[in-house]
Amino acid sequence: MSKIKIAFILNLDKNWLGGVNYFRNLLNILLEDKNNNFEIVIFIPSNCDMNLLKDYPNIKIVKTKILKKYSFYWFINKIFHILIKWDILLELLLKYYKIDMISHLLEIKYIKSIYILGWIPDFQHKYLTNLFSNRDIFLRDKLYNIMAEEYDGIILSSKDAERDFKKFFKHTKVKTHILQFVAPVKKITYNKDYLFNKYGIEGDFFYVPNQFWQHKNHKIILEALNYLKGTPIIVYCTGNINDYRNKNYFSKLLSYIKKYKLENNFKILGAVPYKDVQALMLGCKAMINPSLFEGWSTTVEEAKSLGKRIILSDIMVHKEQNPEGGLFFKKNEAKDLADKMLQVWNEPIEINKKLEKNAINNLNKRKYKLRKDYYNIINDYKK
Repeated sequence: MSKIKIAFILNLDKNWLGGVNYFRNLLNILLEDKNNNFEIVIFIPSNCDMNLLKDYPNIKIVKTKILKKYSFYWFINKIFHILIKWDILLELLLKYYKIDMISHLLEIKYIKSIYILGWIPDFQHKYLTNLFSNRDIFLRDKLYNIMAEEYDGIILSSKDAERDFKKFFKHTKVKTHILQFVAPVKKITYNKDYLFNKYGIEGDFFYVPNQFWQHKNHKIILEALNYLKGTPIIVYCTGNINDYRNKNYFSKLLSYIKKYKLENNFKILGAVPYKDVQALMLGCKAMINPSLFEGWSTTVEEAKSLGKRIILSDIMVHKEQNPEGGLFFKKNEAKDLADKMLQVWNEPIEINKKLEKNAINNLNKRKYKLRKDYYNIINDYKK
């Protein structure tokens, strides 16, 4: 029996490292099973930075000018897209590679003869409207409406997101699928000398691996540290410092740090290699995710996979992810976060050791469930 050929059309961007990591994790887990019934082909713009595909599995990658913005072939395809609602050049390319299905499509494409699974990570723009321009809200609404009307299925990252989809698209008949991804962290040996030599880190610390976007809510950590003045508590942060929706956000954080003299308690390392991210996760006292909104938090999944204590905001999707080492705080209450940070700071190391042991036992089960759920999704195509 021939395998189903599945296309992933990816417009990867260094400003969306969460997406880069999501697809790397997903594809690596799916392809761990050598007996699967599908073959995956990645389609990317011809000018895509190949460094973004580092650590992706060894699968076929097609670079095409049809996806390269403002190239001749992109313009020709765009003309057909606008005039007759048909991405004809892209469809011909996909047919040339004998593609049966497109998975996780996160843009508007009019493809007539290929099964399409759209992907909606979250509905943040419906709840945190102050973080989006009117144009961004309009474009997201347009995209999700077309997905709901035109695509064959919709993949959502959580039950919380599926509830939102059914709330906002009551009349659509498109089938929804939930795919809760897992972070397949590599097993490395923690070396405290490495972190000291490279970053000057020693002793206990909390770690926040989120990008510096406003909804990630770094500000509340600073407010919590204000309550913890006089303690030795240190928080290290990594991630992209640019929020394209609020270009002044990072500078405002720096001003707050300076105003309240938090330079010794809140350290920003910027974007670092993923191996260093994992070393920081392994070395920290606990991770913190204070986010105001998530589709399905990579940070939480990494904590689950590594068996780390994590302090996290009490949003619905975090509760759905339900990390064993999770300690929830009220998302807008800095004092509650400060209390939880102090509690964890004074905990014995044995708590993390128990979590690490359980994580090793549970990781393969979680990855197996992800593969099984994806198989069930693509089996709808065969029906």
